Amino acid sequence: MLKKSYIILYINLLCFSVYAQNVGINDNGNSPNSHAILDVDISSNDKGILIPRLSTLQRKSINGLSITEKGLTVFDEDTDSYWLWEGTKWTEFMMAGKAWGIKGNSGTTDSNFIGTTDSVDFLVFADSNEVLRFQANGYIGINTDSATTELDIDGSIRLRNGANAGYFLQSDSAGTASWVAINSEMSKCMSVKSFGAKGDGSTDDLSAIQAAIDSAAQGGAKICFPEGIYNVSSTIFLKAGVTLEG
Repeated sequence: MLKKSYIILYINLLCFSVYAQNVGINDNGNSPNSHAILDVDISSNDKGILIPRLSTLQRKSINGLSITEKGLTVFDEDTDSYWLWEGTKWTEFMMAGKAWGIKGNSGTTDSNFIGTTDSVDFLVFADSNEVLRFQANGYIGINTDSATTELDIDGSIRLRNGANAGYFLQSDSAGTASWVAINSEMSKCMSVKSFGAKGDGSTDDLSAIQAAIDSAAQGGAKICFPEGIYNVSSTIFLKAGVTLEG
């Protein structure tokens, strides 16, 4: 009997306003907002609303969900986040501590990252156009959606600080880069394999060989073909000042 008294007392403290199109629950007797089907308020401004709390298994076990239930929201206690039914699938609300902020992030660890968790490329867009692609195979493409090397750039490259006119950037076997005068080094051979050619008799080396020729034409260099069988699917265009050596 005591439990029943508590329930009656609690109900008496609240005011229920029911109109033709609206329902209001508050402690001040105000009419519900005309734009809300349900208006819940309390004058002390120290309480909120708890929506259903489920485990992940319980959420996924809700039967019969379809487009009709689009917008259904629950709190998943396992993921510690809200989930929204979009009509065909559940989508997690991005909450603080899980989403990357557009004004920077702090307290990140090695487990935090931006990217994909499946074998799908990660894209970066600017003005609705793709400018950068991190491919699932580890290749990075700038202004290209089909990178063929670790870094594939479709366009020119400009080095500002430290750049030297009449020099090109060359690296040794350890990866240490240095500026080398074009006049002294361009007379040496540039291997087509440095541009991605395979020379295995099956890979189409057309693009790699043409890229080597186009690059060498800027400084009048020689193009070297290490021993191998180079397969090309179309015509190669030789540029003035470029010499080919086998």
